[in-house]
Amino acid sequence: MQRQITVRLCSGLGNQLFQITCGLACARRWGAALSCDTTWYDLVSRLHRPARRFRLHHFSLPINEAFTGWQRWTVGFAAAAHDRWKCGKGFLEATGRMKVIQEQEALRPQSPENAENFERLYLNGYWQTAEHFLSVQDVLRPMLSVRKELSAGAQHWMHVLQGRKTGFIHIRRGDYASLVGDSGLLPVDYYRRAVRAMEDATGGGIHWLVFAEDETWARQHMAFLPEWQLVDYDSPDRDIEDLQLMAACNAAIIANSSYSWWGAALGDRPGRPVIAPDRYWNKPGAGTGSWVLPGWRQVGGWD
Repeated sequence: MQRQITVRLCSGLGNQLFQITCGLACARRWGAALSCDTTWYDLVSRLHRPARRFRLHHFSLPINEAFTGWQRWTVGFAAAAHDRWKCGKGFLEATGRMKVIQEQEALRPQSPENAENFERLYLNGYWQTAEHFLSVQDVLRPMLSVRKELSAGAQHWMHVLQGRKTGFIHIRRGDYASLVGDSGLLPVDYYRRAVRAMEDATGGGIHWLVFAEDETWARQHMAFLPEWQLVDYDSPDRDIEDLQLMAACNAAIIANSSYSWWGAALGDRPGRPVIAPDRYWNKPGAGTGSWVLPGWRQVGGWD
């Protein structure tokens, strides 16, 4: 029987993409079949604010459900308890008949250990580093083609950015305010520094498209940009379509966000400048050195 790599998918679209990428990398490295545990969206997502939905079905990714029937419910409850209270790992392993491999430290290169005595390995974490992406990008990029046509609103913005020198700026605030407070909210000075660095690198003349959850904050603080528009349109698939728009831009200034990382990574190509903050959080040990892709430039996120 072929060994199984099961990756737990949770949270928003950016995290889901990092998680499936880690699963693909491990499956390739160990010659294993890949499956996914999506039970987080049956249980925990209902309590999460803002709501998060499973979104990887919009792509051509190998989403093979690992658990069905009674096992799906028992694994779902056990995994939720393990994540919330850091207990019940043994029960989770027994229920899923697997070895749980837990991410130990965020934003650090971590190659999950190959526990050879187990037929199924269960990857639990966010796995937000560039190493997994770089190891499978040859097969991953074709899988990330979107099956559905753009909505009318997204088509309008795609027309806006085509035929001109465009860059995107992503502003991530939203639930960061309640989860991590000021240590997670990038100040406007970061964006000022990043824009100056981008102008030095490109000679300026960029028409900026700003993507922001908090549109009021963006309108109040981004007026320093010489030429810009706040991207705003209605679509049930706004998160998927915004990634496509970001990828089509000629330059990128990203936030401390897995989502804007993918907006930059999916459009990564020679000569396309990307600027990222040098720290993910405003605290020691939160550097983004292993998070950024080769060629991306880092500027100070906080003073």
